[in-house]
Amino acid sequence: MAKTFEVDPVNGSYHVFEDDANGNLLITQMQDVQPALDWAKKQRNSGANDLGGAKDKGDAKHYATVSQGAIIRMRDEGIDFWNPNDEKRMLKWIEREAPRCKVTNRKIL
Repeated sequence: MAKTFEVDPVNGSYHVFEDDANGNLLITQMQDVQPALDWAKKQRNSGANDLGGAKDKGDAKHYATVSQGAIIRMRDEGIDFWNPNDEKRMLKWIEREAPRCKVTNRKIL
């Protein structure tokens, strides 16, 4: 059984590729999200993203930093992160399932 690793230092993701005895290719994806969560917490605590945005008739504001793993979990629940029609469902999912990803203390919905 061969095993290879691939690392993407930009987003902290790791891929492990291995083939089993039956010739199947197994791909495991991992991502270190702790630096992103630490940054999001710092942003939440600063309050920099709490003012402005659509509610205040201002420019758009940053709401959350979302990992690849969270996007996959959303997809498993039928939410397409990239589809504008799923925006409300995505925001509700982040509020409910991944509030630590938020960079603001403000609730959008």
